[in-house]
Amino acid sequence: TGNAANGPVTAHLYQDHPAIPGWSYLLTGWAGAESNFLGGAELAIDFLDAANAWIGGAALDLNGAGLQVPNGQPFHYKEYAVSAIAPAGAVSVRARVSLLDGMPNPVGGGQAFVVDDFTLTAIPEPTTLLLGALGLAGLAGHARRRR
Repeated sequence: TGNAANGPVTAHLYQDHPAIPGWSYLLTGWAGAESNFLGGAELAIDFLDAANAWIGGAALDLNGAGLQVPNGQPFHYKEYAVSAIAPAGAVSVRARVSLLDGMPNPVGGGQAFVVDDFTLTAIPEPTTLLLGALGLAGLAGHARRRR
């Protein structure tokens, strides 16, 4: 695949984790592409329901974000980030990087698309943080009164 005879290739690298509706998720990772890379690329967060169906998320177009812009690093490596809030019904969050419609470049030369070092961070929604802080404050007050 990924040639004139078979057409373009699309490939996804992903990992699924449990999701909590209302929480924010941040995916960071490094990506780069050589100057003759032909294809699309995206860094994405997908939310899936109990039936494993997509119910929301966010994607960053890496080409539009400067994937092939030279920066003095091998493969023009840069760190990228995308974030999204898990909707109601989200059971899992998928951290994903994708090569979209990849084809060999007829002019040849370096065409690699490379990725590395991904981190998915879950950030509780503000109400959860507030309730947690109030709970800790209440426990501290209760402990003081018992002395």
